[in-house]
Amino acid sequence: MRGLYLVAALRCTLLLLMAAVVPRVQAQSLHVATQVDPCVPLDREKFEYLLNIELGAEPADAASPPAATLSLGCSGSLVILSVEDAVTSKVVTRLVDLSAVDPSARARLMALTASELVLASWMEVRMEPREVIPPAAPPPAPELKARVSEVVEPQIQSTAPPLRLGASAMTSTFLSALAPIFGVALHLTQPFSSTWAWNLSLLGGLGQLEGSIGERGQAVSIGVTTAALAWSLRYTRSVGPLDLWVGAAALVGLAYLTGERPVATNLTATPAYAPWAGPALQLAAAYPVSERVRLLLQVEGGLLVLGTIARVRSQNSGDQPAVTELRGGWLAAQLGFDVAL
Repeated sequence: MRGLYLVAALRCTLLLLMAAVVPRVQAQSLHVATQVDPCVPLDREKFEYLLNIELGAEPADAASPPAATLSLGCSGSLVILSVEDAVTSKVVTRLVDLSAVDPSARARLMALTASELVLASWMEVRMEPREVIPPAAPPPAPELKARVSEVVEPQIQSTAPPLRLGASAMTSTFLSALAPIFGVALHLTQPFSSTWAWNLSLLGGLGQLEGSIGERGQAVSIGVTTAALAWSLRYTRSVGPLDLWVGAAALVGLAYLTGERPVATNLTATPAYAPWAGPALQLAAAYPVSERVRLLLQVEGGLLVLGTIARVRSQNSGDQPAVTELRGGWLAAQLGFDVAL
């Protein structure tokens, strides 16, 4: 007997759960009504089937109002595509030419075209609300608006600018000691609009500077090792296939300078290990070589507001130490690539 009571209780619980879930599913189902004029030369059933797949919609149901009504009509040799959007209370239309499309592909391509027009109209539900004149039509049910928001969410995510990771070979020089410093740079770039992006770069380089010491001008070499972190804000514009940008950057780094005595035997080196920092202006161009990969060329000019010094001292107390400073401005150029993640 206890077993029968237990089974009956489980059945009642299951029925209650189904009664609670089924109305919710029905309330959140999405329907798009279609009206295809016989003059439109395509397979209507195939078009409706593919359209529902693209929109994640259910077949038309007379018991529930449609989220949108899609109409296909003719205007001469063109097809009029019209969407009456019940969610945002607006009507959008588009003219398309089917004459150049292979008859076997018309239903598929028209379904893609129509779904893009519907989704573009539905995007409004994800926009930031602003104070505007409300539409005359009654507002949609909250459940329908929430379901439409779920449908357009993947479209918004797919159109967001991708994070990009790149690497470059670079050369730079400090104007206070004109000698090339060669190195590499790693980049992380995140666009946050169609024209603006931020960039974070890690840079490292090695170089050799020349100097002199003492009354006889004894030649010395100064080895330079630099490492820096750069953050920049970029404004980008597309010109043909190129992406061009100008950026304002801030660099903070460390420089290690050591003196060497290639000839003399009475010199001692005093290394310097000190920070350096400064603002910079960047100009760059990117050329796409594939859907995800771009070639990069960037030039940069900056001004050191915090420099560093290396001294090479002579054992002769009468000689002044040779001083090599990194100060003033610097110039740099980079050639590399980046990849959309």
